[in-house]
Amino acid sequence: MEKPNYYAVIPAEVRYNKKLTPNAKLLYAEITALCNMNGKCTASTQYFCKLYEVSRASIQNWLKSLEDNNYISRSVTYKKGSKEILSRVVKLTDTPSLNISTDNTNTKVYNNTNTTYSNKGKQTMSKLDSQINAWQEAKELL
Repeated sequence: MEKPNYYAVIPAEVRYNKKLTPNAKLLYAEITALCNMNGKCTASTQYFCKLYEVSRASIQNWLKSLEDNNYISRSVTYKKGSKEILSRVVKLTDTPSLNISTDNTNTKVYNNTNTTYSNKGKQTMSKLDSQINAWQEAKELL
């Protein structure tokens, strides 16, 4: 089975949602990878069953929980005059937010107190700590 070679994304809102099972979160990531490939996910339930080696009912439950939590939307096209599914499209909703604020009035500053020591016992500062300190100094000058 060919597996996509695209990155998957699980926003924090999805990762920390206690209503979702870990496998539903993994399925969400797979859907993001497939959406990165085509702009939409047209993979069948059978594809996901083979990929994760689980039952059809498991995949349907995971999809339903993602849809119930408004992380995905599904649209199905049926064969005319029957209940046979011709195609299904899964799309990501815009609900998961990254909580990025451009307003600096409520910005919290986190200081990394983890320090590393070399074999000679000299304290070194990580590149991130240096950047945070430079940012704080520049902010004070404003």
